[in-house]
Amino acid sequence: MDAIGRINEINGLLSPDRLRLPFPMNTIQRVSHWAYPQYGITLTPENREEVRRMSSAAFLDEWKNSDWRMHTLISDAINMTPFRDAMSEMNREIGFVVSELMKSRSMRGGSTRGAIRICDIGTGTGNTVLSIIRQFRDFWPRKLLGRCHFTLMDLAEEQLESTGRWLKEKFGVGVETSPGPAEDVMPAYVRCFDFIVSNGAFHHMSLPDMHGHLYNALKDNGAVVIGDYHTTVWDYPARMARFLENMGADKRAVRSFRHYFCVRRNDHLELDGLLNEQEQAAVCQTVAYGFALTELIRKRNIRDVVINPVEAQRSSRNMALEMASAGFSCSMADIRAAFPASYVDRSHRSSLRNNGRLQNSDVARVTTGVKDQRLLRAP
Repeated sequence: MDAIGRINEINGLLSPDRLRLPFPMNTIQRVSHWAYPQYGITLTPENREEVRRMSSAAFLDEWKNSDWRMHTLISDAINMTPFRDAMSEMNREIGFVVSELMKSRSMRGGSTRGAIRICDIGTGTGNTVLSIIRQFRDFWPRKLLGRCHFTLMDLAEEQLESTGRWLKEKFGVGVETSPGPAEDVMPAYVRCFDFIVSNGAFHHMSLPDMHGHLYNALKDNGAVVIGDYHTTVWDYPARMARFLENMGADKRAVRSFRHYFCVRRNDHLELDGLLNEQEQAAVCQTVAYGFALTELIRKRNIRDVVINPVEAQRSSRNMALEMASAGFSCSMADIRAAFPASYVDRSHRSSLRNNGRLQNSDVARVTTGVKDQRLLRAP
């Protein structure tokens, strides 16, 4: 069976009418491409673009159908779990890392002349940019902040324009807005940016194509700093079945799902044994979030809100592999080589010493990558 047919069959098994959950689950194309082989979905040159289009459309449809009730539910569920404050923690970490790397550039002399170009993917209300500005404003001369030029990318055009105006008027920084899916917008930029940052956006991209766009858009001595949620809860049918069971899905539907993939009820325990302690905790925290979301929807008797908990989340190891495949290095030795005067690896404030892990959540992590200097020197 081809990939499209397989996706449609699995979506049939996950249909709301079968599962009887208070939220839809019928979009298996939303999982990360790392999970596709476990679900029997084989990407080929012939079907890859169609699968990517289906995945992007699934995320876009949810965004189009979202409303204030959805955002309130998600926010309330997050506050009931270790996800609480994760976004603000990641924003603070991103701001600190960019500031420290910028310090290195200035201490080398002359390399900060002209505009400092920073791109933010998934800008939203501008909290990531604001974190960077606060670091620059508090620890750098005002003239350096005045040379910052931010390129903002987001789907919500009206909000993007409003955020851009506010940042420009409030802080006097240069601002450019590029509305639309980042995968479509980013290819227009080639060797433009000193830094590319993002927080909580990459789990909306199933395929790793974006990393190649990042590499092309960065200057040769640039860096990318990405905050996101990492978990393996969607990587295997056995674990997906366990999640459905925990959420209270129809027992016959869960049995049919297990039968389709030939998995047993306790197969998820064997998979858990392959994870390290942090990855196991991330799975537990993701399930806790899904359970909190389910309970809130039932308690408030909301029947028509569109929330799909399945996201294209990767494990931290897979995220690093994607970046390496695109030509980035996340090793501290290479970060030091590219930014020799930076103190990111020696400061107690930086989670880079622990591979991007933050204090209060095993799911939220910040990954820093630099263009691999060995590749740049290659003939």
